[in-house]
Amino acid sequence: MRFISRGSPLPRVVVEEILRRTREMWEQHGFGPWAVLERGTGRWIGRIGLNLLYDWPGADKWEVGFELVPAAWGQGYATEGARRTIRFAWNETPLNRIISVTVPDHLASRRVMEKSGMSLQGELAFRGTTVVWYAIDRPSSRR
Repeated sequence: MRFISRGSPLPRVVVEEILRRTREMWEQHGFGPWAVLERGTGRWIGRIGLNLLYDWPGADKWEVGFELVPAAWGQGYATEGARRTIRFAWNETPLNRIISVTVPDHLASRRVMEKSGMSLQGELAFRGTTVVWYAIDRPSSRR
């Protein structure tokens, strides 16, 4: 939460809105974020997948998003999930470009984006803060 909400737990109303938007993505587009379950225990540890940033200022609004509980950090889940999300997007959706967004000092997220094949596009103001954003384009053989 340090990077998503500046360290504060999200209010219940905000969580309910995230869940509503997630259901809406699946209903309208047939894809969206996936639940991440720990292999072996089945314990919920976060969500990874395609997330529609309705308010993103650019034309490409679908991002690879990854949010995990701290106990799951550093174990490769985010990178594995981001790579799987990109493969899914190229194989199962019409998307030609996927973005990913984080605050500049969230180095772990930036490494995940880079390991997933995404390239830094720049820095801009978004939702009241400065963010960096990365992107990856559909391979030309699959357009």
